[in-house]
Amino acid sequence: MYNNNGRSEDALMYLMELFNHSSMSLTKKYLGIRQQELRNIYMNL
Repeated sequence: MYNNNGRSEDALMYLMELFNHSSMSLTKKYLGIRQQELRNIYMNL
């Protein structure tokens, strides 16, 4: 859903509510978004 919606913050908020997470950072952690962002940064160095 997150990727299909252009990685929008709205989609992230929807997933956060759906999974009953207390924060978007927790949702990002479960989706592996932070790890993906770090990998992309590393690959672009």
